[in-house]
Amino acid sequence: MDQVEKSPLRALFWKDEILQILYWMDGEGFGKDVPASQILALLNTNKDNLHYHLEKLVKDKVLNANTTSVDDSTMISLSGDAKKEAGTRFAEAFQGYQKAGHG
Repeated sequence: MDQVEKSPLRALFWKDEILQILYWMDGEGFGKDVPASQILALLNTNKDNLHYHLEKLVKDKVLNANTTSVDDSTMISLSGDAKKEAGTRFAEAFQGYQKAGHG
């Protein structure tokens, strides 16, 4: 079995990464609802770890999903409150790369 990072520090890290990826994908027109397999393709992690953190974020109502058990075809989206948080995290992470007036 692949390693699943369950520590609170790693959970915060993966929440940040997942929120930013979903925010970026929505902004680039990939859709508000995306399959977990597309999220995995953009993150440096394994399937078990990503599915664990997606399920945790769905349970915490940070993300929406069309199923309670996440697999590659599960459609994932940001909850209403999480979209604002994701936008803030994305802006902070890429602040130095953005021109004034962008976004």
